[in-house]
Amino acid sequence: MTIERNPDLLNHQYTYDESLKDRPTLVLIHGLMGDLNNLGMIGRHFANRFNVLRVDLVNHGNSFYRNQMEYPEMANDVMKVVEYYGITEIIPVGHSMGGKVAMRIAFDYSAKCRALVVLDMAPVIYGKRGHDEVFYAINQVIANNCIERDQCREILSANLDNQGMINFLLKSFTNEEPHKFIFNAPVLEKEYNHIGIWAEGVYSGPAAFIYGGDSAYVDEERRQAIPRQFPRAKLYCVEGATHWLHAEQPRVVFQYMESFFENNGLLISDNYVVIS
Repeated sequence: MTIERNPDLLNHQYTYDESLKDRPTLVLIHGLMGDLNNLGMIGRHFANRFNVLRVDLVNHGNSFYRNQMEYPEMANDVMKVVEYYGITEIIPVGHSMGGKVAMRIAFDYSAKCRALVVLDMAPVIYGKRGHDEVFYAINQVIANNCIERDQCREILSANLDNQGMINFLLKSFTNEEPHKFIFNAPVLEKEYNHIGIWAEGVYSGPAAFIYGGDSAYVDEERRQAIPRQFPRAKLYCVEGATHWLHAEQPRVVFQYMESFFENNGLLISDNYVVIS
């Protein structure tokens, strides 16, 4: 595994096997307030069939900070890492905001994209500011100069009802001193409207949109928008799952991804051991 510390590149981890060099690389892209570990289970599951690149997006994890959060720039950030390693073919896999980054990569760098996988996100404008209470809770943690995880949990729990979101935020609260969130909360809040926007574009390659049956992010109306920009898209519903489908029902997500890869000639057909 390569863990690169290059100030000009996004922080990332690249798992490389020489025997897989002629296959496309999975590029795993996390969502808002996440980091490169969020889709780690997907990377581990497919590590003996694809080389895997995981990134911290700008203003997240250990990557550099920037005052803007716009999808063309975020897509370009990811592709700089791809180009750094001379990777010729990729399959972007993105969750939530990372799904939009993955879609933008498919639009702007279609020649490199063998396929696309999007987890619980649609190619639409999300107009409502759905994270206001989350930013409020985060700002309360920051204002109280939290120095312990238990104190952070207490403040988050006092301001948020969603235990899944609380646990998700705690993953981004460092165990080491100085204790802090490893994302640039002020910029994420300021740029939130940009994160919700979307733009025109068409990707004609194979695309899988996997969504949670109990998630509000990919409802029936939003699903109708997918074929307009992704004419070869296949939709897969994870029944009973919310926005965090990959954490709640990883095996179902793996099965859908494997089926999609097999149907598009992207999965090694030899015997293999599944890593989960």
